Amino acid sequence: MKLVRQARLLFVEGKSEKVYEVDLCEVGANKLVVNFRYGKKGAALKDGSKTVAPVGLAEAEKVYDKLVQSKIEQGYVREEDLAAARERVTAAVRSVARAPSAPGGSGGEEARKRVVLERLARTGTDRRWFRREGAARTWPLERAIWRAGELRLPEAEPLLLALIDTATSAEVSGGGKGIRNYAIAFALGRLGTEASIEPLAKLRADPKQPGHVQRIATEALLRLSDAETRAELAKDVLASLPTPLVTAHAAGPEAFAQALALHLASDPNAFAVMDLVYLVDDEVVRPGFLAELARAKLDTPTFYWLRHIYKAAEYRCDPRVFGLLAHRFETTRANPVVWGRKPQSVYSSATREYLRRRVWRTLRKKGELGDPDFVPLAVGTLLAYTDADADEPRQGYDAFARYRVLGHLLYTNSPRYELRRNTKAFRLRRGQRRGQPPPGVREEAFPTLWEARPEGLMQLLAESVCAPVHEFAALALEACPAFLSELDADDLVLLLSRPYEPTAKLAFRVAKERHGRGALTPNELAALASCAHEPARKQAFAWITEGRSGLSDDTAFLAALVCARHADARAFARTWVRGLSLRGASGPALVGRILARLMALGDTPEDAVLALDVAQTVTVALGHHLAEVGPAALRDLLAHPLAGVQEIGAELLSRLDSRSGLMPVDVVLAVLKSPFANVRAVGMRLLAEMHDDALTLNFKLLVHLSCDANADLRASSRPLAARVARAHPEIGLAIVEGLVAALLRRKLAEDVPSHVVRVLVEDLAEPLGALPRETMWQLLRSGSLHAKEVGGRLLTKVPSAELQLDEIVFLGSHDILAVRERAWAWLASEKSKAYENLALTARLCDSPWQDTREVAFRFLREAPAEHVTADVIVAIVDSVKDDVQAFGRELCSRVFRDEDGPKLLARLSEHPQSSVQLFATNYLERYAAGHPERLEALVPYFTSVLSRVAKGRIAKARVLAFLRAEGTKSAEGAAIGMALFHRLSATMAIEDAATSIEAMLAIGRAFPEVPLPLTLVPVPVVTAAARTSRKS
Repeated sequence: MKLVRQARLLFVEGKSEKVYEVDLCEVGANKLVVNFRYGKKGAALKDGSKTVAPVGLAEAEKVYDKLVQSKIEQGYVREEDLAAARERVTAAVRSVARAPSAPGGSGGEEARKRVVLERLARTGTDRRWFRREGAARTWPLERAIWRAGELRLPEAEPLLLALIDTATSAEVSGGGKGIRNYAIAFALGRLGTEASIEPLAKLRADPKQPGHVQRIATEALLRLSDAETRAELAKDVLASLPTPLVTAHAAGPEAFAQALALHLASDPNAFAVMDLVYLVDDEVVRPGFLAELARAKLDTPTFYWLRHIYKAAEYRCDPRVFGLLAHRFETTRANPVVWGRKPQSVYSSATREYLRRRVWRTLRKKGELGDPDFVPLAVGTLLAYTDADADEPRQGYDAFARYRVLGHLLYTNSPRYELRRNTKAFRLRRGQRRGQPPPGVREEAFPTLWEARPEGLMQLLAESVCAPVHEFAALALEACPAFLSELDADDLVLLLSRPYEPTAKLAFRVAKERHGRGALTPNELAALASCAHEPARKQAFAWITEGRSGLSDDTAFLAALVCARHADARAFARTWVRGLSLRGASGPALVGRILARLMALGDTPEDAVLALDVAQTVTVALGHHLAEVGPAALRDLLAHPLAGVQEIGAELLSRLDSRSGLMPVDVVLAVLKSPFANVRAVGMRLLAEMHDDALTLNFKLLVHLSCDANADLRASSRPLAARVARAHPEIGLAIVEGLVAALLRRKLAEDVPSHVVRVLVEDLAEPLGALPRETMWQLLRSGSLHAKEVGGRLLTKVPSAELQLDEIVFLGSHDILAVRERAWAWLASEKSKAYENLALTARLCDSPWQDTREVAFRFLREAPAEHVTADVIVAIVDSVKDDVQAFGRELCSRVFRDEDGPKLLARLSEHPQSSVQLFATNYLERYAAGHPERLEALVPYFTSVLSRVAKGRIAKARVLAFLRAEGTKSAEGAAIGMALFHRLSATMAIEDAATSIEAMLAIGRAFPEVPLPLTLVPVPVVTAAARTSRKS
């Protein structure tokens, strides 16, 4: 056996020293084995082998290298490298010891750095021998690498570079599955220099590296690269996006946001593109990216990519994205767990809880290390919360109690709130109650870090819309007097304009100090008079009164005061402005500034109140200056959604008309379309002042106003429509046609159709009567009761002689009583026409209205008998109404003629109702007996009567008797009867089956040639002896 290679490894721990030897030996041609020996140094070593049988050279070398590397990973070191390892650790420790302390640093920080560097210097080959006897378990190398990144230790860079790709264990605990490289990339991005760029680029480009390693390497490269390199990387990533997104990127932020939304909606798996979009992250993609993050579902498959984005935001210290996702983790409920589901549910309760803890852990660690990124990340987190997130307060808890990260940031040192062990919400301490004023002490976490970055507090006061955040930031910023003293006028105005009292109170203190120095500008004074702190407003009113002479000509100041947010400030401004004598162009300039402020208001309840108040000030105190406002501004005011702004526009419109006599029609229409009644009233007043000739040109407007959903417009338009109709009859007819068409469309709002009817009947009766006959019938046949009513009014003007009988039948079933009464009157006056076609007249008996049926019954009873034919009787009896059928039977018995019998029987037999079928049996014996040719036509009738179950007993008995009698009279009758009885014999009713069998036997005896559908079975004869033997 020939020794090919040998490795001697040592492991030193305290006073103990272990040896591990590995041999690669050749036992034959291309046949090798791998043996090993191990034990304490100086003692007998134990033997072993890694190859049961000899293997080839390549396989043997692979086994040999793997065994050696695994032992090195466990802490063994090659014998020849032992001295170098000891020297490497000693040098690292000396370098830390010689390094000067950072300003403000402590000995504890230096000791922490020293420990981290010592651990990094102990690579996988020498990490265990350094442990002293009795010491605790070795600190995992990956943890030390991560900690170096958190502490940003530049001295660790060469040590980290040497550790890349040194993990050979497949287990995570040994740095496997990319964990060591992931930690190294993380750390290098935070502490590295240009020397780290190339190794990180190799990690990113290495296809053998796991995806999470490549992603963190990319993020690290972005941190270390200059602006030009980052731009090139973003350009390369942008080119890899789907074509629609690349095209939209060139068109701007709005186009990209729309394209991104469409792309993500096209396929649930398309969310993967968000990872690439975040790498681009320029001013074009940012708005759309944030919008999609805010509404993305925390579920499969989007949550997979949201986790990547959150980790990237955490690494980049991106305040906006970090805060947005942190807020979503706090406010979005976990997905329910569906047992047995594959894959398992994502964003479960455990995942959500982990993420919530991780957000605070990230902030807490940065705060504990004094990391300058703490304040930006905390600002981004706090800005994500708004007043809308507040819950209903409950016993022991405030409105924001369930938001744990918010509570940690604002109340870690609070005497009011506490987070008890194993609880998930900040609650009031014992003795504290909801609604108490906040204490005068600082409550937030890491107050010194906030004081070191007061610009973060200023950003919170400027952008936050959450009351607890303003409460904290205002109190914290008070501890930064130097920063407050350097605020410029715009900054102070911004603080005063915020709708939160703590912020306004802070700004008031700054304003008082500046006023004492005589440095308070009119702009700041106007903002102070409109701030949320009432004492500050009162003080501002006093200062304004003192310096009113110097402020009377400042139109910007006056406009700001007139449009102040608080009612007391606006009342003060109204009183002051009314007493001013504005000279020259000051008045129109002030009006213009006020109108510009009004146009900037939004459609909110608060702005609506403000607009009404300002409108009163403008009309009362500045009305004589409104004449200078042009038509363009007038249209803009009328198009505004607030009532107060539209009122000013309407007032301007009335003044425009009074001074020039000219009034733009489109502007009037804008006033009439206003949702506010007082504004519409001005428009109707202006419309009423128009000349008749001008109104005729806009007759369609009158039709529209008469059908408007607003009652005030409908009422105001009535006299105008009547006035135009009197002056111009042809226009009146056009208005009537328009109103009739609106009724027929049946799309008018509630209460509008009745108003249109009143207008037509009371105000436009003359042109209404000029409508053609076809329109009258359209109205009468309409599905609208109001249209039918108008049609009934038109019907009264039609002579009876011009109405036809079929029209009378229609009118007799009309929904309007007056129309039905017209039909009754026609019957009384035009009897001869009704008698000529009495069968058509008889259709009135089937009217849905009882009053019309009674009139028809009475008319037919009085009709001459010669006109009451079988067709008339059948038309009546054919109804499905019981009273009509009863009347038909009565009429038949009174005016029946023998020659109509066959026809009447044939027609009555077609009726499906049992009462009519019973009535028809009265004519069977007289008009069907002895007439086989008529029986064939009555077969459906017979079948229907005999098929009824538990009903029509009398009719069924009569038909059975009739068929049995007719079946014994003729062969034709026998065939018909045999078929019907055969069908009936199959019934479950014993009585009917027995009757049918008996009748078939009788018919068979009378006509043996007719096939009998029965088989006669003789009764077996059994003798007494046979019965006796059978019993025995």
